[in-house]
Amino acid sequence: MAEEGNATEAEKDAVADLLRRIRLALKGFGAAPAEPASLVWKTGGEHFRFPVDPKDLPVPLLPRFVLALAGAQNMGPGDKVAWEYIFTFEGSECALSLQKYGLRLYVGRRPGSAEKEALQASRRIVSRLKKAQQIVEKSLLSPRIELLMAAGEFAITNQAPRLRGMYKYFRDRAFEEFSTPPQATPPEPVPGRPGMMRQSVKGPLFRQVTGFYNTFAMVTAYTSWLEHVLVLLLPFIGGLPPGTEIKKFIGDRWSAKFQKVFDMKDRVAKGHYDTIHAIVEYYRNPYSHGGFDKAGSTISVFFPGLGALPLTMSDVRDSPTFDFTPAGVDGFTSICSELDRVDGWLESGATEIGMIWINEGLDVRFDKEFADLLTSRSADVEEFQEWVFRSSLERDRMENMEGLF
Repeated sequence: MAEEGNATEAEKDAVADLLRRIRLALKGFGAAPAEPASLVWKTGGEHFRFPVDPKDLPVPLLPRFVLALAGAQNMGPGDKVAWEYIFTFEGSECALSLQKYGLRLYVGRRPGSAEKEALQASRRIVSRLKKAQQIVEKSLLSPRIELLMAAGEFAITNQAPRLRGMYKYFRDRAFEEFSTPPQATPPEPVPGRPGMMRQSVKGPLFRQVTGFYNTFAMVTAYTSWLEHVLVLLLPFIGGLPPGTEIKKFIGDRWSAKFQKVFDMKDRVAKGHYDTIHAIVEYYRNPYSHGGFDKAGSTISVFFPGLGALPLTMSDVRDSPTFDFTPAGVDGFTSICSELDRVDGWLESGATEIGMIWINEGLDVRFDKEFADLLTSRSADVEEFQEWVFRSSLERDRMENMEGLF
């Protein structure tokens, strides 16, 4: 009991010391007035309004937390306003508010003062909030990160729609290049040759080259999307593999992720893995690593009396460097068909529920509460889709700050 008492006293002393350091950092700050009113909607020119540079306070939750510790009062959400904390600074009533387009700082107008003085005060406010939040980060929050991560108390931002958009963009561009007939460009002057004009024709060879450029970008974008999805799928298939940390899993190559998420003894899963692996190895990897393939087909060996031969001899024909362009229209069409089959497989079976959530663009949580929700709602696909739809609407309302949350 004595040890527990000592530990409790030590914790109290640590908290008291933290609050003391925060108060020192927040010199000039005071609690909210006895009967505060919102400054966001207040009229009459009694306050100056300044946008806060996102680089100064990039995570709005941190200055909000600091202000709460300092005795500021939250006026709650409103239309296009997530929150508004009222406080005093050097005797003036002020407010920090998170609005649709970022943080806004309101500084009270003193009699006879100009906007320049209020601007200077706003800079002091932001500077001291930065110091205070650094104390909170280093002394209170950072020491708890690993414990919270180990307990699954984290979420991952869903970037799948953006990455998918990149894939679709390059796929559409490749299709456009391969399917557009030759066409002449308008005549244009020749630089340095007055009176001379030139005209070029974007013929089949030009289309084949630019089509390959976009095919390479398409495959790269798809692999990036797939890597991201393999991470987001984890909560929907039972969580992280035993003994694996999320940061380590994220750092794995796409192939390692795939083999941890899916059972490679399953013939269908292994078939799709082989398909993606072949596409990536041939079309992406050589050009993601300086144009060098693993076989070394770009290396030539000097044979006396014969000349320079590719290191891979006649097997050079299997290298993407053998043809003028590694992917023509037939190769592009084949890649698209194979990737479409992979997509269809991902959106069915064991990962169907996960892909519904991911395709909606919703962030993915790894905590037990979310896992329990998935267990209770994933039995019926239609009911799950309805839940996803409602969750998406709620997310949109929160991001749009409609005052309904």
